[in-house]
Amino acid sequence: MSCDKLIELLPLALYAETHFRFFRGFPSLLFKREPEIIFDMPRRLDPQQDLPLILLANDIHHYPIIPQTVSVTVSQAGTSPVLHKIEEIEQYELDHPLKSQCRAWCIPIERRCLPQGEILINARLDYRKMKNGLQSGDLLTVLNDNLRTSSKLSFNCYVSDTYLPGRDLCTYGDMHCHSQFSRSHVEFGPPLEIIDRVAASSGIDFVALTDHSYDLACDKDDYLKQDQSLSMWKSYDETFNAGSFNSVMLQGEEVSCLNSNSEVVHLCALGTTGFIPGTLDGARKNRFFKEQFTINQAVTEIVRQGGYPYAAHPGANCSLLQKVLLHRGKWSLKDLKSGIEGVQALNGTLLGSWKRGKTLWIKALQEGYRLPLLAGNDSHGDFNRYRAIAQPFLKIHEDNQRFMGHARTGVYGKRSTQNEIIGALRAGKTFVTNGPFACISGSESAEDSVISTTSLLSSLKSLYVLASTTEEIGTIEEIRVLCGKPESSEEEVVFSKQYPTQELTITECFSVEKLPKECYLRMELSGENKKGLPLMAATSACFLGDYNNH
Repeated sequence: MSCDKLIELLPLALYAETHFRFFRGFPSLLFKREPEIIFDMPRRLDPQQDLPLILLANDIHHYPIIPQTVSVTVSQAGTSPVLHKIEEIEQYELDHPLKSQCRAWCIPIERRCLPQGEILINARLDYRKMKNGLQSGDLLTVLNDNLRTSSKLSFNCYVSDTYLPGRDLCTYGDMHCHSQFSRSHVEFGPPLEIIDRVAASSGIDFVALTDHSYDLACDKDDYLKQDQSLSMWKSYDETFNAGSFNSVMLQGEEVSCLNSNSEVVHLCALGTTGFIPGTLDGARKNRFFKEQFTINQAVTEIVRQGGYPYAAHPGANCSLLQKVLLHRGKWSLKDLKSGIEGVQALNGTLLGSWKRGKTLWIKALQEGYRLPLLAGNDSHGDFNRYRAIAQPFLKIHEDNQRFMGHARTGVYGKRSTQNEIIGALRAGKTFVTNGPFACISGSESAEDSVISTTSLLSSLKSLYVLASTTEEIGTIEEIRVLCGKPESSEEEVVFSKQYPTQELTITECFSVEKLPKECYLRMELSGENKKGLPLMAATSACFLGDYNNH
């Protein structure tokens, strides 16, 4: 087997494209002579929102089908399932640039038909195959998806009568999301319109569209070929600019670039106006885009275009094969000093990636770099659960704790445009969370948040910690405020309190009179949701004095 063929397999991530094989007849347990058919939907529903039921049929140009009927059952503990049958689904099909390859439907289930609270949903598609343009064969069915080895489990959705905590005080977003323009051997994604509808219905105010630079450099009709004319990027740009969205969509890109060890890491860019090259780890022959930017060169080009550069999942590890065949590496402290303006340390779940990413971010703070903390999920759709290729040609992996909007970036204040959001990100007015709201403020109001890259007034004598949650989200158990000093590897706890009672709103005052004249402060919150899983919120830093402002 050639190295090029093996490389083609290795971006083993995200939406499960199951038709790729090294060559015709290569054994694959996942392969089927039918399109990948996947249902999806948000994990929570905001008040007064209908439920968008998503249906995707990928590789439809190779395996065309005729959809007949969609049947949806909605159930809740202690009640009988309710059936909803949609017989004319063509009215819900969306028009989009890659419609010839992947058909997409968005079917609204009316809010009045849904009980409040946690519900289980199963979706079934009845369809027939097509051959030579004609209907062929028996009626076939799919329950939730047609991926071999997947669980076919019900979807969970929380139908809420309350908004996310602090919704009137901040703007919530997902800083790392992929669309249909991230399309390759083992992944595909949803149209922009679907991402927008799911975000708007689930309480997400903005979404950063960070499609892979190596996918945007490929031919629109054949993802295995690079395209010097950038037809895919142009289609992405045109679709974004022609869109009318309910949420704020941030145009961006996930750029492959070289770290200080000449290994590939990923850097996200928002608000750019042109393509940023980066194709080294895209698992295609590099015919046209052989020059690879370093982090510093990529940042320079992003800033030249007026964009906002930030480190993508800097705590992520890469496998040995990714290192050897895709030249993948890791972010280092030195790399964080290359001119980036933010750190997406939280990427989905609260596992090793978050701990490693946060550690890097804190080290950068300790060396005087005023970098804001960001969160995203690296989702390719994945609105309800993460579905990926776990073992090449053998097995699908699912993760119920990773989906779009699970890890959120909160931007203090209400922001309604791309420029306003990017401006607030650049100013460091952020926190990250998988549930609760958290803030350090100059008063008992979060409108006076002091989380920013701008130094605080030296005359301040006290500050406030503010936090809130809801019964839907879970309980707050502990809040801490930590202080860092210049060139110190240790942080001092300046405020700490545990909350044995289930308080939904917390306001505490703490003194800053005895703190060093130059330091940073940051807040961490921990708790637990109804299922016993950990809750977390962490603010970016605020700064006293000059504190090595790079």
